[in-house]
Amino acid sequence: MKILTIDFCYWQQDNYKEGDLETGIIKLIFNGLKEFNFIKYKINSDEIISASTDESGKLILKVYNDLNENCYEWIIIADNIEIIPEIR
Repeated sequence: MKILTIDFCYWQQDNYKEGDLETGIIKLIFNGLKEFNFIKYKINSDEIISASTDESGKLILKVYNDLNENCYEWIIIADNIEIIPEIR
């Protein structure tokens, strides 16, 4: 099991409505992990610029780090992904 914690921008989502929570921490829990291909580096001001899946169910996150101006592709394959928002 791996956990990815994201400071999530609800206000940037298509279904955001005025008065909804603007930001919040969410945790993605990956169970039955088959691949977790992340480049380890200090995460400070990274942005997920796209999230997609392919026909095999592989989750592909494209991440931009504005500190070093590099783009990274994170690949995750798991049997199950659980999304847990932290309630404040």
